[in-house]
Amino acid sequence: MTSWFARSMPLIVERASTSSRRASALKTRQLFDAVRAGLGQFGVIVRARVLLVPALPSTRYYKATYDDLSIFMSDLLVLIHDGRFDTVQGFVNALAGGGWNYTLEATKNFEPGHEPNDAALLAGLHFVPGQQTSEDILYFDYLNRLGPTVEFLKQIGVWSFPHPWIDLLVPTSRAESFIGGTLAALDPADVGQGPIIVYPYLGNPFDTPNLRVPAGETFFLFGLLRTAIPPTPERSAELVAANRRLFEQARAVGGFFYPIDSVPMSPEDWRLHFGDRWPQVFAAKRAFDPDALLAPGQGIFTRR
Repeated sequence: MTSWFARSMPLIVERASTSSRRASALKTRQLFDAVRAGLGQFGVIVRARVLLVPALPSTRYYKATYDDLSIFMSDLLVLIHDGRFDTVQGFVNALAGGGWNYTLEATKNFEPGHEPNDAALLAGLHFVPGQQTSEDILYFDYLNRLGPTVEFLKQIGVWSFPHPWIDLLVPTSRAESFIGGTLAALDPADVGQGPIIVYPYLGNPFDTPNLRVPAGETFFLFGLLRTAIPPTPERSAELVAANRRLFEQARAVGGFFYPIDSVPMSPEDWRLHFGDRWPQVFAAKRAFDPDALLAPGQGIFTRR
């Protein structure tokens, strides 16, 4: 979400106890700030006005391999600061003989006849020499790149397995030690067939009040997109418990969890999560869902 969208785009919100209302940054600001990243606690967004931009038809899709976590993360930060690519993502890969390496994925969109300058885009990066590739694909095919993988996982039955994911937002100052320490203790089997992601972010665009991110100019999303293998309740419970332990470690270094995940949370955990935002969150609940009808399973509020 961009800063501009967060501050200005109107929403139509269906609340628990009233008919729909229009919310925007200029009118009904309390409702506007509550429902965005509000975890479904204050209303249901039934219509939103979203700014669109033209999409170029083609994408050059780059991949490069690293064998050093510190260098890998440093390059990720360089790329989000200078903005030379349109997208920047990082992945962690288990090696057959033990240990890990790292993959940078980046894209540059273009019009045919105006192809990107590879030398300029890759200048100053410190990937393993010769361990980089690029391919030109349609922009839609890039957006849909996971489609074939999803279909394959459905065919072999893994798509329906439990997926107790955890995504942690970690301050840059502690990210390398936290991620490195986690990987050093991690058994790849505890992720299953899911990816491990390391995404860099600039902090300034994240100004939606209820979306909690670490303080600082930048931060990292570190995610274990687990698949429970075997897909038993016992195995799922083990991974959820592991998520909780990892969440507590991240919280201790100033991190947050992205609340789409399988992390058990108590009302006190939620109060800590929202921090100095909690009085506004509590007031919004009383104003827009006083009977606590919406999304009770998250355990943020208790019914009176």
